[in-house]
Amino acid sequence: MILRKEWPLSQWTLLKKNRAKEALLESEGKFKAIFQNSNDAIMLLNKDGFFDCNPQTLKIFKINTKEEFIKFHPAELSPPVQSDGKNSFEAAQEHINIAYREGYYKFDWIHRKTDGEDFYAEVLLSTFTFGGEQVLQATVRDITERKHAELTLKESETKY
Repeated sequence: MILRKEWPLSQWTLLKKNRAKEALLESEGKFKAIFQNSNDAIMLLNKDGFFDCNPQTLKIFKINTKEEFIKFHPAELSPPVQSDGKNSFEAAQEHINIAYREGYYKFDWIHRKTDGEDFYAEVLLSTFTFGGEQVLQATVRDITERKHAELTLKESETKY
């Protein structure tokens, strides 16, 4: 049996490289599992627009393929005007700019599915570096049930 300290340097280097490669593959596998199996829509975008999304994104927005999805501007997945009266395109660009500047931005938003149905969403924009450029991860969580419960509670409070 050869002890570790007696191994030739090339064998030791090879062992370390193999362990590093295994760790990288495991890490990539975890990321892929989270991305692919999330119950939230996860979209990646750069200055040119969307460049990737997870399967839940397609399901939530009722879009058939990733190729179809990446043609959309974020504001095109929204009604023309948000509940605060702001134009969706201008408001989306403002939120994106804040996220790029601050590194993180969380807000409520009304999104529109391709079948025309609107839903309330909590959106989290986070920046990170990918391929040498600053990009955004947009995580969209459907909060329609919560918003309806809040509205019902407000109506109830107003009534009584």
